[in-house]
Amino acid sequence: MVKIYKGRLTFQTLVKAKRSVSPIIATILLVALTVAAGAIIWALTQGILSSSNFQLLIENVGVADKSGNDLGDFFRILVTNIGSDPAEIRDVIVEINGNEDPNWSLRFTNYTIQPQETISVEAVTVVLTSMVSRNDTVIVTVEGFENGVNRFSNRFEVSIPSIITANAILYSPDISSSTLTSDGWVTRRLNNNTNHGGSSTISIINNKIVMESNNDLLFVLENSSFTLANFIFSSNIEWGDNDAVGFVFRYQDVFNYYWVLYTADHLSNKNVAGDGSSPHIPHVYGDTDKFVFGKVVDGTSSVIAASQTSGLMVPSSKGTYVYSWSILIDETTFVLEFGGDEIMSVSDSTFSSGYIGFLSIAAQNSEFSNLVIQKA
Repeated sequence: MVKIYKGRLTFQTLVKAKRSVSPIIATILLVALTVAAGAIIWALTQGILSSSNFQLLIENVGVADKSGNDLGDFFRILVTNIGSDPAEIRDVIVEINGNEDPNWSLRFTNYTIQPQETISVEAVTVVLTSMVSRNDTVIVTVEGFENGVNRFSNRFEVSIPSIITANAILYSPDISSSTLTSDGWVTRRLNNNTNHGGSSTISIINNKIVMESNNDLLFVLENSSFTLANFIFSSNIEWGDNDAVGFVFRYQDVFNYYWVLYTADHLSNKNVAGDGSSPHIPHVYGDTDKFVFGKVVDGTSSVIAASQTSGLMVPSSKGTYVYSWSILIDETTFVLEFGGDEIMSVSDSTFSSGYIGFLSIAAQNSEFSNLVIQKA
């Protein structure tokens, strides 16, 4: 069973900075560690690169073994621009055991981050001798420009812990229409009635999945390679209005799946089969402004439990707030973390495996990005 650490789902802060050599305030932690073949190693931290109107929040930094040879060959950094100026990350320099390694490079040539935007910055190598092991010391320098003019650079050394929880990355796609279509993402309508039953529109804009229509929809990864039992599913969500957004998991079809959502609307009128053949739509009745776990079984929706905490998401806050969601699915236990804090844990045994996806109940203009599936 995966251990849950307070502050981030399955990500444990076990590293301490030894020395910073940059004048810019920052914390960038990239570590190598013990892993089984194909495992991901995460060192969680938060830090800020800042000067005048330039602020980048850096978190969820890690090393992954993508090739399955028990060596780290992939760096992933989640970066949020919380300043008012755009920024560009143009280079990454990796030093292993005191030697700069030229075989590491950014996955893409340039990463532009607009104000209030969150992106994944990734560095890769395909050279076996450049991959990192648990005994290596890794120092990373991230370089770029603020507003296209002012250059920034940060270099940070970290100590290597003896043990870090490891979770293999199963899926972390480049969000584009062609990629998601080829991977097996499918739109599923939940209501054929006139109430939220118009044309279904899901678009890919700026590497984000955008629910453009005021409809009741699921967007599901229906790929037999991802018929999952135990896993971690994470994504950023930007909320376009006050209606329900969330995840579905262990999805069988539109008549059978688990769901977890947040809404400021009571959704009491949703538990109605749209045209006599549509399934019931996830509903929460009085549990508004809370996180709610539930399930649809043979077309009928019911609530498993609602969170004790309320008021954590602001309606119609897209462009102002980016919310980080993670769920751990481990046998019959489901754990939700939001913004790094564990919100709730529930248990149910109705479905043992299935697909994952996103849920939007009339949540027009809501967006999903930076999605990652990991092995639990």
